[in-house]
Amino acid sequence: MKTQLTLALSIVALLSACQSAPVSLPVANPALRAQANRNPLALGERFLCAIEPGDNTASLKVKDLTNGSVRSVFVPGRILSIDGVPSARKLYISSQQGTQQPDYSLYEVNVETLAIRRIASFSQAGLRPTDFVVDGDMVHAVGTRQNQGVLLSYNLKGGGWQNVAYGLKPGALEWGRDNRTLQAIAFDDENITRTTVDIVAKRITGVQTYAHGVPFGNNIGVAAPQGDFYYTLHQLQGQVEIFAFDISNGASNRLVSTDQILGVLYSSAISRDGRFLYATVDDKVQRYELVGTQLRRLPPIPLRHPEARFLALSPDNRTLYVSHEGTTQVSQVQLSGPTPVVAEVPMPGLSNELFIL
Repeated sequence: MKTQLTLALSIVALLSACQSAPVSLPVANPALRAQANRNPLALGERFLCAIEPGDNTASLKVKDLTNGSVRSVFVPGRILSIDGVPSARKLYISSQQGTQQPDYSLYEVNVETLAIRRIASFSQAGLRPTDFVVDGDMVHAVGTRQNQGVLLSYNLKGGGWQNVAYGLKPGALEWGRDNRTLQAIAFDDENITRTTVDIVAKRITGVQTYAHGVPFGNNIGVAAPQGDFYYTLHQLQGQVEIFAFDISNGASNRLVSTDQILGVLYSSAISRDGRFLYATVDDKVQRYELVGTQLRRLPPIPLRHPEARFLALSPDNRTLYVSHEGTTQVSQVQLSGPTPVVAEVPMPGLSNELFIL
């Protein structure tokens, strides 16, 4: 009999009537993976990357933080998700072109030279991807094929898609505790499901499903590195709530505190060591220290510009970058000292998702 999971923390936000309308959230909430933990960095942060979407294409802007220069390159189609390899200064982008008969592709961008190339076709394998990760010369992608959830692998040097596992529930991909374990974490209206896959043996080694109890509405989900914990930020009709889940064993923690926050939730990010959770709410960054399902609220970080949007953490977790609506400034928050220090980084045009390499 499976253990049912219950909520760990609820933060109730009393919003004004004009703020209680549903927030327009992005289709995907891309973030650089815990790969920065798996592969030690040989290089410090140097490039600030920002996505500026268009109708049928998107612009990837890259700012060199050492000299202030900004360059851009167009990425065909609508961006679905992004993974990065900081030590190689490369971004990997999945995109969709067309709607009637969509074509799904994977692009590689070298942020130093801004060279872009199409390195694989998900559609060639009949896959509608929900997420992917890059590990050396291998790409692992999860999604649906012929209405069935599958996990596939692609060799960037040798080419060719390989079946790894099928019959799983597709969602976000997270690495397990070793380099042969991947976890697909799916969050639907009722349940959260984690499927663990041994990518070397090419078989599913575990499936855990829990009723999460999160109400229907605008939900942003982030998984802790290694996929043992999952945090859902929820907003609907004047309420902002955070739910914390221990996926590995179903242990639950009852309501531990209630805080009032005024503002509209937009995005969230988790540090690569799984210790801190950040969320943009109006002109502030709300932050929490994490110990499993225990969340300790830290003082919020006020920003100089309103309407904070997307978050990005540097590979060493010491610097936080925040984009804003309607401004060419990106907030830069130094987290290493006893008190966060906020500065600004000019970035031409509008910026949505941010990435640091």
